[in-house]
Formats: sequence, structure tokens, C-alpha cells
Amino acid sequence: QFPIIPDHDFYMGFPIGTGNIWAPLTDFSFAVIIKILSLLPSVNGDIDYILAALPPFVGTLAIIPLYLWCKEAFGRRAALIASIIFVFLPAHIFTTVVGRPDNELFEPIWAGVTFYLYSLSVSEAEKGEPAWKRLVVLSALAGLFAAVSLLYWRGAVIWWSILGLYSFVMVFGWSFKDGKKWVGFFVSGALAFFTAA
Repeated sequence: QFPIIPDHDFYMGFPIGTGNIWAPLTDFSFAVIIKILSLLPSVNGDIDYILAALPPFVGTLAIIPLYLWCKEAFGRRAALIASIIFVFLPAHIFTTVVGRPDNELFEPIWAGVTFYLYSLSVSEAEKGEPAWKRLVVLSALAGLFAAVSLLYWRGAVIWWSILGLYSFVMVFGWSFKDGKKWVGFFVSGALAFFTAA
């Protein structure tokens, strides 16, 4: 049935089943990766082995956006410390262990990408006289990846609430201090949320 995403889940509400309530891109991503890797002659269509070995590789990729985000927001030293702590977090180890493909694999990747792009747009907004084209593109990309993260995990609205709260605080915090900066923060937050919606 690939690439069709089923709209009915027979396991939920068994024996009748129910409409799918899960985010569709997790399973779809696994299917795409398996389809691509199963073309290799050495893999020979062993889906079970691919799916079992995938979590540690995907979990390792999550370090990259986390490092970039922390480096942009807090500096290189803090980014290294955060990356080391992240690697040894029991929750991260548990969700990326061999043989456990689940949506928790992709959550840190999309959260890291979303926060990294948003921190770049916030850095641009803090200038007071931002490069508007760069600010608009970064904010729109942050919103796009926030929407993508929701298609991997329904709980990704947590990231939206964090971005929204930060934007709200910065807009109203700067509106009393600097008449120019709050506009950049408003454009950044509003555009990210508009794109995500």
C-alpha cells in the first residue's frame, strides 16, 4: 500500500477499529527509509533488520540540530555541554535503543530544527534594523518545521506554545523599551505561527 497512508486503524477499538489518530509522518518516514535501503543488494529486503537498526542512527542525527540551536542561542561551550548531556540522557538512550522504532526518534530532530531556525530569526529581530528578507524566510521556515513536527508527534504543540510564549514576552517586553525591536519580534512570531497553521 505504500505510499498510501491508511485512514483506518484496525487495532484501535478492536474488533471494529477506528480512524487513525496518530501522526502519519513517523510511519511514512520509516517506510521511505526502508524502501530506499531495501534497494541495496546487501540489504536484500530485510525490513526487520533495517527497522531494528534505524533508531540509533536517527537518534544520533538529533545531536546536530540540538548543537546548532544551543550554539546560536547560548554559545559554543554551552552547545557542547548540552550535546554531551543529551547523549547520556536516559530518556534519549531508551528511545533510540536498537529495535525500538517509534515517534520519539524524530521528536528531538524536529524540535531542534524548529528552535534553531527560530533562534536565528530572533537574532535577526534583535538587531532593531533586521534584514527583513532573512527574518521573513527564517520565521517562515521555523513555522514550517513546527508544522512538520506536528505531523510526527501530536504533542509537538508544546514547541508551538514555547515559541508563542517567547514571542509574546519579547514583543511586549521590547514595546516599552525600543520602538523598533518589538516589530521584528512581532513579525518573527506572527509569521512563524501563520506558516505553521
